[in-house]
Amino acid sequence: MFSSIGKYLLERIGGLRVSAEGELMAVAGSYEGHANMTIESARGSATFSWTQANYASARIAVPVGMVAHVHLPVLAGGVSLVGGPLLSSEAMPHGILAVERAHVGGKEFHRVTVQSGHYELTTSPVDTLVI
Repeated sequence: MFSSIGKYLLERIGGLRVSAEGELMAVAGSYEGHANMTIESARGSATFSWTQANYASARIAVPVGMVAHVHLPVLAGGVSLVGGPLLSSEAMPHGILAVERAHVGGKEFHRVTVQSGHYELTTSPVDTLVI
């Protein structure tokens, strides 16, 4: 499917891959900088772009019938979602299936699981995650 260099750039630098279960795994901000990736799957095109500096932001387009696990770095303490607690199972916005913390490559991330659609996520230096 990809050359080893292409796979490295897509997965390690760009942070986008398709799991064995057919779900998108998107990791933003593994390092400072930015990336913009597109991957073709059996269900359609998935796009993922991110920026990491004093805050992290990401945009993802998930094809119909797919689920994506988007990871954004934890920058500080508490987490909230547009005026409410983010790590609460109550009142999740449409399309957001779960929000939790996860470790990837020795770093701590917010993992936001989303269904098909277009999403923009961002963290701030005070660690507010806005969806």
